[in-house]
Amino acid sequence: MRSNSKSVTQEPRRGRPPASEQVDRRDALLKSAIKLFAERGFSAVDLREISKDAGVTVGLIRHYFDNKEGLIDEAIANVIDQLQAVFGQVTADIDASSGYEFIDLLSQRHDALLYQRYELLQFLKHLAVEMTDKSGPIFKSYYKHLNSEVLELQRRWGLPSKIDPSWLTFTLMFIQLGPIFLTEQMKAIMGFDKDDKAIMTTRTVTSTEILKHGIVVEKKSES
Repeated sequence: MRSNSKSVTQEPRRGRPPASEQVDRRDALLKSAIKLFAERGFSAVDLREISKDAGVTVGLIRHYFDNKEGLIDEAIANVIDQLQAVFGQVTADIDASSGYEFIDLLSQRHDALLYQRYELLQFLKHLAVEMTDKSGPIFKSYYKHLNSEVLELQRRWGLPSKIDPSWLTFTLMFIQLGPIFLTEQMKAIMGFDKDDKAIMTTRTVTSTEILKHGIVVEKKSES
C-alpha cells in the first residue's frame, strides 16, 4: 500500500536562546543602554532606541530586565563594576619614592585609564542630575577608591595638619568630575573639548601641580 504522506523537513523549534547567546544579548543591551544614557541622559532615551542600537527586540529588554527601571539599575551596577576595575588598574603596583612622584603616577594613570572611559563619567553626570535617589551607591564607590589613594599618600608621606583626608577626597572628586558636569560651560568659556588631548593634558598637569604643592609633606616612605 502506497503511503500518501510526504516527507516534511521540520524547522527547529523556536524557544529560549542558548545560555551563551542570552549572555551576549544581555551584554549588548547593557552596553547600548550605558552608551545612550551617557550621551543623552536617562529621560531622553527610550527602550526602542536601546533595542535598535543593540540589534535586538524590545521584548528582550523586558525579558532580561522587566522594564526601563530594571535596565537602569543593572546599568548602574555594571558601571560600578567597570569603575572598580579601572581604579584597580590605577592603584595597582605603584612604586613611588616620594609623595610628589606618587601623585604624578596617580595622575598619569587617571589620565590614561579613567579619562579614556569618558562615557562612564558622562553616565555619572546624568545619573547625578536626573536620578539623585539612585546615585548614592555609585558615588560612594567612586569616593571609596579616591579615598584609598589619599589615605595611602597620608600613610607614606603625610599630609599638612590642616588638611582633612575626607574633604581632600571630595576635592579630588570635584577636580575630576567638574569638567564633566560643566562641559558646555567650559566649551563656551575656554574652548574645552574632551577629545582634544592637548587641552586634557593641560588640565591634568595643572591640577596635579596644585595638588602636589598644596598637600604633600615629604617624609621617608615606610615601604
